[in-house]
Amino acid sequence: MRRTHAALALPALAASYAAVEAARIRRMPKLPERSRDLDALVGSGHAGAAVQLVVVGDSVASGVGCTRVETTFPWQLAHGVADDLARPVRVRSLSRKGSCVADARAEQLPRLAELSPVDVVVTSMGANDATHLTPPARFDEDLLGFVEDLRALTAAPLVLTGVPEFRSLRALGAPLRTTAWLAGQRVHAQQRALAAERADVAFADVLGAVGAAFRADPEGMLAEDGFHPGDRGAAVLADAVRPTVTAVLSGDPAAAERAHSERAQDEPPPGVRA
Repeated sequence: MRRTHAALALPALAASYAAVEAARIRRMPKLPERSRDLDALVGSGHAGAAVQLVVVGDSVASGVGCTRVETTFPWQLAHGVADDLARPVRVRSLSRKGSCVADARAEQLPRLAELSPVDVVVTSMGANDATHLTPPARFDEDLLGFVEDLRALTAAPLVLTGVPEFRSLRALGAPLRTTAWLAGQRVHAQQRALAAERADVAFADVLGAVGAAFRADPEGMLAEDGFHPGDRGAAVLADAVRPTVTAVLSGDPAAAERAHSERAQDEPPPGVRA
């Protein structure tokens, strides 16, 4: 009898928790996409032809959580790459909030054909696949399809960036944060594995590079919704991706991968727990 009562109680408890989380998510502030349809020339003080940088992906790349376009991930990434290469960078973002890899493939890549020429494509994808629990086999299929469709449109190198640090999110309850983190680990690893198999794809390990910083100071890194990176968080993410993009454009992506591996092995900042 006790087992029967427990079996009946567990679904009710799960439903109750799901309702609490749904209500919590509905209360999240609806923040604008500051870099939606961004098309800007950054670093115009530098000489030479502009590098053509295109960003594809989700809400991080469309600037949700930032206070102005100049503090968004695409803009700050372009600014850093312009300084690294001493060349202006034209940055364009096709990103949309809520996009899974399949959405980016279906809705954003077709627009890439209108943006020729392109020197490098940078993604921010996978977070929504993690939170939506996209099955691993389907994610692999979607990601490979994305790359193949991209190759049909441009020979420009692709930089995958993995997923963010879900354990820092304050908009989600602890159990849901843990579930998203576990799913995110898989999505992150799948992106890294694909990059390792292909010479035309590089991987910038943002989770390894800045995950500890986000866990140490989530209030400082996240926007008011407790979910998306704010101005400081976007700057930290851009700084983490910047070496890989610069190295790819300079013809040495392996150097960026080595730098990320060394950085990920460093001790976390004081007060940070893995």
